[in-house]
Amino acid sequence: MPTNIRLTSVMASKTDYQLASLAAGFTLGFGFLTVWEAIKQTRRNRNPTRSAYIYMVWGEIVANLAIGIIGWLFLDGVLGPTYVPRCRLCEPDANNSIGSQCCSLSSFSGSSKSSC
Repeated sequence: MPTNIRLTSVMASKTDYQLASLAAGFTLGFGFLTVWEAIKQTRRNRNPTRSAYIYMVWGEIVANLAIGIIGWLFLDGVLGPTYVPRCRLCEPDANNSIGSQCCSLSSFSGSSKSSC
């Protein structure tokens, strides 16, 4: 597994923006109707603050809006790609003893005791 990976920035092309604009148009159109229906259902509900359904509907609307904003910022170049290197899982060390370079589950939780 290479350790010196370089990420290069790739600019969005005109076709990327056209496709994103088409998807954004559909999303805004259907999103408007969806939000309107969510408003009506929230008003119709006797006790909307105790309804898990109402929370899920509005949570989904907020999540989709956030994903759309993140996608647009990525296409615009404000947010770049990320790379998180995976931990080396049980690779042998110089003495070919397999246990010395193994990653434990604590390495994924941010523990500083890991060898990774």
